[in-house]
Amino acid sequence: MYALTAAHKILPFNTKVLVKNLYNNKQVVVRINDRGPFVKNRIIDLSYMAAKKIHMIGTGTAPVILKVIETPGGQRQTFFIQVGSFTSKINAYRTYFALKKMGYKTSRIVKIKLDNQIFWRVQAGEFPSLKKAKYALKKLEKFYPNSFILAR
Repeated sequence: MYALTAAHKILPFNTKVLVKNLYNNKQVVVRINDRGPFVKNRIIDLSYMAAKKIHMIGTGTAPVILKVIETPGGQRQTFFIQVGSFTSKINAYRTYFALKKMGYKTSRIVKIKLDNQIFWRVQAGEFPSLKKAKYALKKLEKFYPNSFILAR
């Protein structure tokens, strides 16, 4: 909350990004340390401190421009498409096996715990490039309209 950090759906962790608030031209450099935002038409979630630096606390949102200024060296980036997050393990596995039947052989289920609740995230993949992930996303959105790309 008090560090200059942010969440982004695709950029690799530890990427440094310059964020410019287009309402007032204030800028801040943040480090990507989380995934999100999971709201349509939003590209980045800033920590409280980062939002405060560019005067976004009152509004909560603002149009911004991002510029990657440093990427973590030597990391091979791959992509997955999250098609669902379930509290029911059975429903997660149904979706997982449906993805396998559709040809997404390297799909996976990721178990996470949030606020003392278990979630099963089903992810199609693995894709070696963002271009291939975007192509697959277009096909998967027909069946799973809230799907989105994740980077690993």
